[in-house]
Formats: sequence, structure tokens, C-alpha cells
Amino acid sequence: MPLCCRIVKGQIVIFIGKRNLKFATEHHPGFWNGQSASADGPFLKITDMAKFQKEFVRAINAEREDGSSLLTDMWDAAIKAAVEDGCEGIDHDWKQPTDSPESEFGDGEKHG
Repeated sequence: MPLCCRIVKGQIVIFIGKRNLKFATEHHPGFWNGQSASADGPFLKITDMAKFQKEFVRAINAEREDGSSLLTDMWDAAIKAAVEDGCEGIDHDWKQPTDSPESEFGDGEKHG
């Protein structure tokens, strides 16, 4: 199965096939040694796919001190890209309410 993201029964599901994970891992540009003889890869070798899949999922879900993760980074980037591309399903003209710095009542007067 190719890398894809779909809506399945109302849930957003990301599918990553074993072959795609293997290729992406073994040819990850971050592990190229810079030598022309190895430019086409592979740069890494997976020896146990089941174990590597578990480690891959663990890395995606690992939370930092603030609760963010690689998964939430992707989520935030995807939301921003969709909105900036003018996606449907969002009120692009909506303005969030703001508080007046002078007053909690928003009329410019100090009440007290």
C-alpha cells in the first residue's frame, strides 16, 4: 500500500505500507555519507521490519515536555497548509474576538 491519508468511517487514517517505509528509511537523505558511489542508496538497512515499525510508531508518538510530538507537528503543518491554500470548510472571513486593553467591557472606559 502506498503512503496515503484517507477518511475511513469518519476517521482520518494514515496508511504507510511496509515497502514504502522500507524504501523511505533505507534511502533517507539524512543518512547519505556524501560519497558518489553510494548516492543512489540504500544508506541504511532494515533487518527486522516488525521491530522497526514499532520503533517508527514510537518515534512518531513520542511526546516532548510540552506534549507536542512529530505527529502534532505534522498535524499543525497540515492545518496551516490547508487554511493558507484557501481550503473549503473554514470561514476565512471570521475574526476572533479581542479584548480592549483599556477595559474588560470593550468600550474604552475604565469601570471600577
